[in-house]
Amino acid sequence: HADAHTTEAVEATWWHPETALADWERGELQLMAPTIWNLRELAALSRRTGISTSVELEGSFDALTASQRIALLRVLQEALSNIRYHSGSREVAVLLREKAFKGVCMEIRDDGRGFDPDAVVPAEDGESGIGLVGMRERLRLLGGRLEIESAPGGPTTLRATLPHWLPLAQSA
Repeated sequence: HADAHTTEAVEATWWHPETALADWERGELQLMAPTIWNLRELAALSRRTGISTSVELEGSFDALTASQRIALLRVLQEALSNIRYHSGSREVAVLLREKAFKGVCMEIRDDGRGFDPDAVVPAEDGESGIGLVGMRERLRLLGGRLEIESAPGGPTTLRATLPHWLPLAQSA
């Protein structure tokens, strides 16, 4: 968990993933878990493809459950894989925002060629189109949703939202 100083430091911050990850690995920057996996995934994409990546964080992510963290990570990984193989993008930006009493939103934007989200249907052989279905289902099971804004010619914005979970009241 992050202390108050760390939370303030990432309240509204924009980083280049490679620099921030290097600072964190040297112990010069303390970040919360969702930040770390965002940085790692984006830095790996940039290294492998040359796509420019950035991440912006707003809020504290301490209230996320393990299931929510895993769901967001898997959505991020799938989105970045789709960007890598299908978009022709040169830039990707991730915004991870937590809003009190509302939940968390992860927005992934690319400047690629775009697509018609309604035209993406899983192939019968299971070889294509299952990524978006999997992302939607993963979020739905946790009370969240996936929104996609795109059209042929681009760009594309993917928005994954999850609600805050409140602990169940203890029965007397």
